[in-house]
Amino acid sequence: DRRSAAARRSTVSPVAFRPRPALTPTGILGGSAPDRIGDASSVTDIAANLALPTVVIVGVGKAGTTSLFWYLSQHPDICASDVKEIRYFTALSEGDRALAPIEEYAAHFDRCGAELHRLEASPQYFHGGAAVASTMRETLPGVKVLVLVRDPVERLWSTFRFMRSRLAD
Repeated sequence: DRRSAAARRSTVSPVAFRPRPALTPTGILGGSAPDRIGDASSVTDIAANLALPTVVIVGVGKAGTTSLFWYLSQHPDICASDVKEIRYFTALSEGDRALAPIEEYAAHFDRCGAELHRLEASPQYFHGGAAVASTMRETLPGVKVLVLVRDPVERLWSTFRFMRSRLAD
């Protein structure tokens, strides 16, 4: 029902940020902290039964990830996560080898129904390197990753103006 999908999406705000959830030492499969995400076949089996994102937005700061997330979340075939920056895979780029349980990640998409796509945007994944890319590929088979970049000089000026406006407050 497109009307109910629109109603669910209306709760998504382009500035609905929240602090990164605390990571657990049990990792994705429970038990002792696994090496990255544990046995990839087990992760794939678990992920197959969960509503996980099919589209992920990554990119550099001030490149428009928030705007793109907001615009795409308005489409009737897309269900956006309940917060923009879940940052589930960020732990890997920060040297932590364990991820929070996959069920915590999937909980951000609990309200999604029959939409064709589930959307997440965590720009920090852009800086995660091979560890984040390979883990995303294992955990989210078939995911489409949208990478946003911006002219470095324009980005610098945008960051400068943003920071200057914050100092004026």
